[in-house]
Amino acid sequence: MSITRRTVLASATLIPLAAISKAQSTAPTLSPDQRQTLDALIDRLIPKDELGPGAVEAGVGDYIDR
Repeated sequence: MSITRRTVLASATLIPLAAISKAQSTAPTLSPDQRQTLDALIDRLIPKDELGPGAVEAGVGDYIDR
């Protein structure tokens, strides 16, 4: 098994994603335009593929916005 950039980045998000589910809901701080830009950026960094969900589907934008 080879280690890819996606494997390293996905592994690094496991702990923060677990924290999202336990975090209290807060009001978003980004405007709709800023959120659209953020989602485009994180989708480009970690896109969805045959191996699993991308950053947008995993809720990374929500985590950053909080």
